Amino acid sequence: MDSENMKIKGVTESTKIIKTRTVCYGSLSLEHKKIYDEADLYISNKHPIKCVCGKLCTGLHEKTCSKFRSAVNREFFKRIEDLNSIKKE
Repeated sequence: MDSENMKIKGVTESTKIIKTRTVCYGSLSLEHKKIYDEADLYISNKHPIKCVCGKLCTGLHEKTCSKFRSAVNREFFKRIEDLNSIKKE
């Protein structure tokens, strides 16, 4: 993970065998919360009937499914990296 993502308040990284990046939504800035919400909505709209894990997709399931949350986190980090590359130019 590059140093730009570590500067975001609310993003933590743990290293064991595999690097894990987690997002604490309450600690994100307003700009990053907006991007996280867009990523959540994008993944939700991408899978309207079945979740990423294959189960029936409901609002409660999306809030508790770890695979759905992981997909949202990956999309969030992808959007943040795109945002960082735009700011560098």
